[in-house]
Amino acid sequence: MYAPVPTLGFADKAESFTAERLAECTGYLKVFHANHKGIGCCGSRPGTSCRHSGSQAVVAWIGVEPAQGMGVFSNDQAKVVGPALRNDVKGLNAVHQILDNTAMTTAVGHSMGSLGAMEAAKTELPVDNLVLVGDVGAPDNVTSVNDLHLNPGGTVYRGTYDWDHIAEVGHGLGWQRKSTEDPGFGAVTFGTDGTTAPDGTVENPTKTHDGQTGGKDGVYGYFDRGTESSSNQAKIALGLSDQLTNVKR
Repeated sequence: MYAPVPTLGFADKAESFTAERLAECTGYLKVFHANHKGIGCCGSRPGTSCRHSGSQAVVAWIGVEPAQGMGVFSNDQAKVVGPALRNDVKGLNAVHQILDNTAMTTAVGHSMGSLGAMEAAKTELPVDNLVLVGDVGAPDNVTSVNDLHLNPGGTVYRGTYDWDHIAEVGHGLGWQRKSTEDPGFGAVTFGTDGTTAPDGTVENPTKTHDGQTGGKDGVYGYFDRGTESSSNQAKIALGLSDQLTNVKR
């Protein structure tokens, strides 16, 4: 899950991950940076800093073992993860307050991690953006974004590629968990199936439920750099949501 590190207190924008695993980096605690091209690794130890000019997003992530077998249909893991994430985000906000720094904070949940992030938000998750990728549906008693309590004006975003069958199975094939894709749910959907940017840059489609593959065999995950998914997530974290591609509001 997410954990605050010292450098986060100095960031203009902070982002936290509840992804199950990110293959690009090694180590239990991972620190990332984001720019307009996407999300990348820059360290694997607490206190490691990413130094870039201008505003930046710093990401800290601690891996959570995903549910196994029939456990994907249970919300028990999310009920453990949610309070832990909530407490850590509150801790990060306390650091910002001490430093008199107002940062925009984004939490990203991938697969079962999205369930934990929403579980945290059922009570309170003080972030400005909640991003769900490859999500497996909403937890108990969440039928729309109105049941999720973020910072005032906070927005819930989601993105799942068209043939993500693992996400479909996690939903219980439509009968167990509320689908975040339902227009009535109220989340903003961004593109993950690939696009061409105005400057001609090709942003690759996500074709696997995994977080990162490094583009092996031409197959990209949700967080691989150079994908439409990663680019859109970075835009949200950097406060550029008006530049999202293939967006449905």
